[in-house]
Amino acid sequence: MEHELEQIRGEAVAALEGISDAKQLESFRVDYLGRNGQISVVMKKLGSVAKEDRPRLGQLANTIKKELDSVFRQKQLDISDVAGTAGDSSAIDLTLPGRRPQSGKLHPITQIMDDVCSIFEGMGFSIAEGPDVELDHYNFEALNIPAHHPARDMHDTFYISDSTLLRTHTSPM
Repeated sequence: MEHELEQIRGEAVAALEGISDAKQLESFRVDYLGRNGQISVVMKKLGSVAKEDRPRLGQLANTIKKELDSVFRQKQLDISDVAGTAGDSSAIDLTLPGRRPQSGKLHPITQIMDDVCSIFEGMGFSIAEGPDVELDHYNFEALNIPAHHPARDMHDTFYISDSTLLRTHTSPM
């Protein structure tokens, strides 16, 4: 059993020296340090060993497992450092500015208005914008809408004062 543990240690150290990428390193972890890895298989066999040898062999197995784990972690750091300096796309560049989360999107009615406006602009029309609060003169008098016209009714037009009113329809933009 002791010879088997020393043989696993030698194989594992030799295997770690030949590893150069993360996939091979993960394969090593599964083969040697995993739940069904070689070290775990030997540790499960400790129950069949004589009682007086169990503490010594168990301690040796734990020492080898800890040693391989520390060598594995060091190799993992070395590979990640090499990947980071080689410009690996998975490495995070902390010098880049952060990305702001998308804050939302336009209301569906606004999207439709924008689409309609772009269609009319494509046909040669232009979009004109004006104030939402207008004088009575510009909204009715200048357009020759008489005083008795239904658009001037109190329920169709919101009057702010006698000469100032809130338009009943707003510009598309």
